[in-house]
Amino acid sequence: APPEPAPAAPGAGAGAARGAAGRGAAAAAARAAARAAARASSRDDPLFLYRVVYPGGVHIRALPAIDAVRVGAVLEAGADVQAKGERGMTALMAAATGGHLPVVRALLDKGADVTAADEDGFTTLMGAAQGGHLPVVRELLDKGASVLHKNERGMTAFLAAADNSNLQIMRVLKDRGADVHEHGGDESAQD
Repeated sequence: APPEPAPAAPGAGAGAARGAAGRGAAAAAARAAARAAARASSRDDPLFLYRVVYPGGVHIRALPAIDAVRVGAVLEAGADVQAKGERGMTALMAAATGGHLPVVRALLDKGADVTAADEDGFTTLMGAAQGGHLPVVRELLDKGASVLHKNERGMTAFLAAADNSNLQIMRVLKDRGADVHEHGGDESAQD
C-alpha cells in the first residue's frame, strides 16, 4: 500500500484562509479609497475621467494599460462620461483608440456616447478602426456606432482601417454597411 500523506500542521488551513481574507479586505479597502479619491477629484475637475483614461504626454495609440479598477471607481463616483478633453476627445474615444476593451465597455455601460466626434469629426469608431482594434470595433458597432459618418476631411471608419491595411476590420465594416467605394478627402480640392 502507498504511504499515507503526512498530516497537516495544526491551524495551517486557518492561516491560509486568514491570508486570503486579508488580501480580500485589503483589495476592498483599496477600492473604497479609490472611490473616495475619485469622488473628490470628479467634483473638482470635470475632466478627471478623461485624464484617468488619457493622461496625455504620449501618443494615444501608445497608451499603457489603463487601470480599469480606477476607471470603475471614477465612474462609480459619478464622473461625467461625456466630458471632452483635448480637441473635443472623450474618454471613450481615448480608450477605443488605445484598444482598451474593458474600459470601453465600462464607459458604454455608464452611458458614454458611442456617436460622439471630436472637433474634426473623428469618431470613436474611426479611432478603433485605425488602431486595428477589432474587438473594440465590434463592440462599438453593436452599441450603435455609425459606419457612414464622415469627418471634415471625408474620412470614414472604413477608410481609417484601410489606411493601415486592417483587412479584418474593413470586412466587418463592409458587412455592417460601410461604403467601400468612398475615397474620402476634400472633393472641392479636386476641381
